[in-house]
Amino acid sequence: MMNSKPTHKSRPMVDLLVSIVIPSLILMKLSSEAFLGATGALIAALAFPISWGIFELIKYKKFNFIALLGLISVLLTGGIGLLELDNKWLAIKEAAIPALIGIAVLASTFTPYPLIKTLLFNPDVMDVEKIQKRLADHNCTATFEKRLLKATYMVAGSFVFSATMNYILAKWLVTSPAEPRV
Repeated sequence: MMNSKPTHKSRPMVDLLVSIVIPSLILMKLSSEAFLGATGALIAALAFPISWGIFELIKYKKFNFIALLGLISVLLTGGIGLLELDNKWLAIKEAAIPALIGIAVLASTFTPYPLIKTLLFNPDVMDVEKIQKRLADHNCTATFEKRLLKATYMVAGSFVFSATMNYILAKWLVTSPAEPRV
């Protein structure tokens, strides 16, 4: 019997490019009135994560978290610019995204699927059966699980650090007010 659902291979670099990098470039480079304008750039930037997320959902029946993250990021950045909000909101937005990811990574440790284990220790990435057999043979399964959990904590900590540094850098670097848009 053939599988009617196409197999989905994780492509984190493509996800990041389509959902975050391209929309960010559009907002930075094409939002002046000489190009798309603020509203046009926001609509163009939103099209990428929305269409990518819908494509993944329809084709693979898989929710794309990175596309959602890109959508939220573009909406926040574009909204701050369109509403001409104070620069502190841009700094808060720059810190909020990695902070939310860090919280999600930390929260994942209280589920049966901690992030590092889910991302790395799965049959698509590693020969899980062979690794589990070797761990059992050497009586190292508990130590391995503790190290996976520690790695998850380290990833969560790196996102908290990133959030802190993003906030500090945004407060330091962004000094001009949002330009009024017509």
